[in-house]
Amino acid sequence: MKQTVINILRLGEVAYKSLVRNRLRSTLTLLGVAAGMFLFTAVTALQDSLDRALTKAAADSSLIVFQADRFCPSTSVLPEHYSREISKINGVKGVYPIQIWVNNCGASLDVITFRGITPDYLKSIDKHLKIVDGSLSAWPTRNDAAVVPESFAKLRNLSVGDMFDAAGVKAHVVAISKSDRPEDATSIYVPLDFLQQTSRIGLGNVTMFQVDAADARRLDALAIEIDARYRTGTTSTKTRAKSEFFTETAGQMLELIGFSKWLGVGAVIAVLGLLSNSALLAVRGRIKEAAIYQTIGWSRLHVACLTLWEGIILGIAGGIIGAGGCILLLGLSPLTMGNEGVSLMIQASPETIASSLGVSVLLGLIATLWPAWAAARKPLADSLR
Repeated sequence: MKQTVINILRLGEVAYKSLVRNRLRSTLTLLGVAAGMFLFTAVTALQDSLDRALTKAAADSSLIVFQADRFCPSTSVLPEHYSREISKINGVKGVYPIQIWVNNCGASLDVITFRGITPDYLKSIDKHLKIVDGSLSAWPTRNDAAVVPESFAKLRNLSVGDMFDAAGVKAHVVAISKSDRPEDATSIYVPLDFLQQTSRIGLGNVTMFQVDAADARRLDALAIEIDARYRTGTTSTKTRAKSEFFTETAGQMLELIGFSKWLGVGAVIAVLGLLSNSALLAVRGRIKEAAIYQTIGWSRLHVACLTLWEGIILGIAGGIIGAGGCILLLGLSPLTMGNEGVSLMIQASPETIASSLGVSVLLGLIATLWPAWAAARKPLADSLR
């Protein structure tokens, strides 16, 4: 039994040499598998990125206060003095006014989101931000100071000290950051008063408030109390938990990502068909070889395993090239997807890479089962003829 297993493992070398002898067919098959696995990895990375963002948002015990009936951050205009009134409500630990400015309100790729914040808010998120270049100490020295995410800096080839213009806002890079929270990983932070003037909303008005609760169990009660306070005022509010807000706002992204799943299914089917066709051609092309192998003592199992090994090798190589190409593209040109000021950075996690490689090997094995069975069951006498 042990010797049989060793012999089957050694067949991998024979299968590799067989693939090398048929360079054109092997190369075309490999490129097709790589293309399919590139698409599968991209779709999987998109789905996993959204799942991670929703998980992070669900763990956040904050409230988001917008103007009622707003459909985009630019249509939400709240008086900044609301923050002082909300802070007096029992159970409120902190209130932060935030101005949001986006280049596109609908669901789209490469959304640029500016967030105008106060120094207090910058201190509150300091534990979530990892500064990879520059320093937050430079923030008070310039009115147009900007802390940009690493993905945006790579995309625009920005360094600390550079000026940039995006979505009609000109700012100066004082620090480059990275974070595992969706809003921190994709937002450009600038001073609140600077963005108020640049966006022409004017001083004294903001887009939203983030309210930190002293007790996460009282989020719903606080939301009701805040909205009740301003229901009869000049500007009514709509308050929700940040997790609920993110889930609702990500609705269009969920629909888009739901459609992308079919692209992943299509990629898997295409890879299966390609590998299976290549294996059948290989089996038909070496009928004489199989007959010789059986004549010198190979069993039907060895003949079948030779075909299976070819599928596995092509699956592994195609998976490495496809998944590696996707990772390289996302690393060199980071993509973000956003809707209504909520942005999602698309990243390929180690789990995504591992699943893509595992799927490619499994596809290589499944696709060659029938050709391997067909090669093993062919009578020796027919093969010799």
